Amino acid sequence: MTRLRRIAFWASLIWTVAAVAQERNIAVTPMLIDNVDIPERLCPVMEQKLLQIATGNGYGSQSQEFVLTANAVTIDKAAVPTVPPQVTVSVDVVLYVVNAAEQLIVDEYTVSLSGIGRNEVSAYSAALKQLKPRSPGIRRFMSTVREKIVEYYAERVPVLIAKADSYAGRGEYDKAIDVLSTIPEAVAEYPDIAARMSDYYVQSIDREADRAIQAAKSEMAMGRVESSLAILNSIDPLSSRFGEASTMIESLLKPMKEEEKATYSEEVAVHNQQKEIAAQVENNTETRDKLALEASYEQSVERAATTAAAVEDSVALKKRITEFLAKEQGK
Repeated sequence: MTRLRRIAFWASLIWTVAAVAQERNIAVTPMLIDNVDIPERLCPVMEQKLLQIATGNGYGSQSQEFVLTANAVTIDKAAVPTVPPQVTVSVDVVLYVVNAAEQLIVDEYTVSLSGIGRNEVSAYSAALKQLKPRSPGIRRFMSTVREKIVEYYAERVPVLIAKADSYAGRGEYDKAIDVLSTIPEAVAEYPDIAARMSDYYVQSIDREADRAIQAAKSEMAMGRVESSLAILNSIDPLSSRFGEASTMIESLLKPMKEEEKATYSEEVAVHNQQKEIAAQVENNTETRDKLALEASYEQSVERAATTAAAVEDSVALKKRITEFLAKEQGK
């Protein structure tokens, strides 16, 4: 994370914690399966509709477990002998929420659409425009899905906690956080889950801080001020080692004249902001825990979105969901 991004990251987290608390959205990944019975050029339109259905009904749009997808089945298609000639289509769009890991359909909902246009593409386009992401039927469908997803996680909480604790016991804190970050706030055990995520996060940043402090001491011994500042500024202000890191930074800056300090203005800005954060949470355990929880979520989302494996997995997931639904529809 760059210095300026670090400043923006913490500013965003502080604002989030200071805002009125809202329940974190349950997430589904919108993903259009292959071989949908609509013209190929309209697939991006359908994909956008799926995204709107997810976000417009209060869902996050990235999930490791659940996929919102759709299939289209053409019921009727006919040429209309008008001047100029037109085409009519009747199509059923079937929405599915699928548990990708367990290959189960959580729920499904069918919307019947029709359209007319100068050609087949325009007729299908007119039909898809009738797919309203927040129609009463779709809202009921997504509400039912939410209830079923919460029930699914509620049943699995003991298993997920045991899995996370196992990762944490091996020092794999990121994996432990990623496991727990999928659990909705609506489950009864959520306070314990949140406490664990905050604790894992602090243990992780303390370990990183210890390494950074040792590396910075080596750099300082060789007179490398810039690299020493950069290393020490990488230490999270929520870490219990931040005070030591801050003292080391001050020892580097104190002998400098103002002109020399100006050459390290970005590092000084980062340090000053992080000191403010550390001061805010120094005697406020509740705020510290909230910030640690939000940071753990933010970094979990970032890991999921930026890893090369995530891109490869999305391709494999799309293929798996397509094949699964083809089998289900063939039964």
